Amino acid sequence: MKRLGFIITIIMFFAVALQAQTITASQILSNMKARFNTVNDYTAEVEANVNMEKLRMPKVKIKMYFKQPDKFHYESKSFAMLPKGGVNFNPLDYPEDKFNYKLNGKETINEISAYQLEVTPKEKKKDAPDAKTFIWVDSENWVVKRVVNEKDEIFKIIMDFNHSWIEGKYYMPSWIKISYDVKPQPETESSQEQKPQKRSRGLKIQKGEISMSLMNYVINAGINDDIFKKTDEKK
Repeated sequence: MKRLGFIITIIMFFAVALQAQTITASQILSNMKARFNTVNDYTAEVEANVNMEKLRMPKVKIKMYFKQPDKFHYESKSFAMLPKGGVNFNPLDYPEDKFNYKLNGKETINEISAYQLEVTPKEKKKDAPDAKTFIWVDSENWVVKRVVNEKDEIFKIIMDFNHSWIEGKYYMPSWIKISYDVKPQPETESSQEQKPQKRSRGLKIQKGEISMSLMNYVINAGINDDIFKKTDEKK
């Protein structure tokens, strides 16, 4: 009986391992969308610390609004630097008809088991840099734990997420760190002649990070669309 129990345990182990290996990028994306769609709208209070190479500023307080599918607005009495589209990863920003998803494997990100997906555009625009996006998806809760946007060989943005349960049913970002990484480029005559546009863009980009704490969520309470018209008027 002990031998039979051992054999059954081994079979179950390989069955679970096989199931983990057979998940596809499309299934992961579908699970992400299902999680994302549990929230129709929310407001949250954000405290942000900005620490850039040439910019130091006190802690910034921000009121943030989101409404499906992709409406985003924030209010602050002081200057705020938030990524376009909000601080939560929106699967709609990378539709499957325009982007390829490749599953690169599974690894641990900040003590969380996560799948790594590589996202690349299906059609590259003329003269556009070789941009790539890598996302790490929590294999249990299907939220994004890290995003790395590689704009080119010089510049990339890294976003790390911590999450907390709100009302016991919404798994929302509670802390986010956005890091801007710029690789120094050698000042050679050949580099000046061959890549003037990339060098000039790289010089304008500052290295540093923004860390944010999100709190006091109000979820699925309904938000008037007039809130978002304020954002549209600024564009």
